[in-house]
Amino acid sequence: MFSNIGWFEVLIILVVGIVVVGPERLPRMINDVKALLLAARRTIANARKEFDDDFGEDLEEFRKPLEQLNSVRQMGARGFITKTLLDDDDSMLTDLESSAREVTTAAKGTADAVRHPGRTLRSQVQEDYRADKDRKAEERRQAELKSEKSDSDATAVAGDAGASDIAADQPSATPAASAEPEAAQESRVEVPQQDEAGASRDWSNPAGFDEAM
Repeated sequence: MFSNIGWFEVLIILVVGIVVVGPERLPRMINDVKALLLAARRTIANARKEFDDDFGEDLEEFRKPLEQLNSVRQMGARGFITKTLLDDDDSMLTDLESSAREVTTAAKGTADAVRHPGRTLRSQVQEDYRADKDRKAEERRQAELKSEKSDSDATAVAGDAGASDIAADQPSATPAASAEPEAAQESRVEVPQQDEAGASRDWSNPAGFDEAM
């Protein structure tokens, strides 16, 4: 009965009792209140017992249907149908719910299409446009990748060809170097002199030309 009363409330009651009744009369008053509460509790228990003895059987007849009604209310309509008609097998109800949900979704889509035909057509056009745009972007990207790959292959082939040309040109440098002294020998001209028979001078050398003069 007084289970909701805490220690703080008990302390307040004691303080008020001390102030109002006084410290001398407070213990006797507490005992009186305690005896009164015990008597009231005993009276209530006796009255309930007498009531159960007199009307217990009649109340039991009404109690069972009320308990069943309470259990049905707690389990809901689905649980009641499952328990009473389907023997606790709700697979049929699950299939019916899924079918009803699909029908509701289809009906809602049809109603939206009928109510807003332009919106549905516009949505379809937008989806087609986005799909076409994505497809073109993918084709462009693939073309760029192929172009980059072909450029890299061409660069590699050109590099290999240049290296082979350099290797082919290196042996031809030696004959050119050997041909240069032959040209210098050909520029050397031997001219017979009047003073010394059988002597010759190198006219390609400026010093020899000065001596001859």
